[in-house]
Amino acid sequence: MKNNNIDELEGEMKKLDLERERLAARLKEYRKELKLSQKELADKLGKAQSVISSWELGTGVPDANQLPAIAKALGVSLGDI
Repeated sequence: MKNNNIDELEGEMKKLDLERERLAARLKEYRKELKLSQKELADKLGKAQSVISSWELGTGVPDANQLPAIAKALGVSLGDI
């Protein structure tokens, strides 16, 4: 039973990693389509450039309550994010 729980947890962690990677790629793609620098997007969102960089690298993720503002700044729907 214990190994089964560990396997399930590892599977969930892999799914979360995949989602983080997809989010990172989408954020970078949308930003580049608008020809915005990380600094310019950061300024629009009231964040530091390093925060945007971490999101795009997948080492950080935005809080869920920030997603609407990010979508608006990138000119995409929340669902696109």
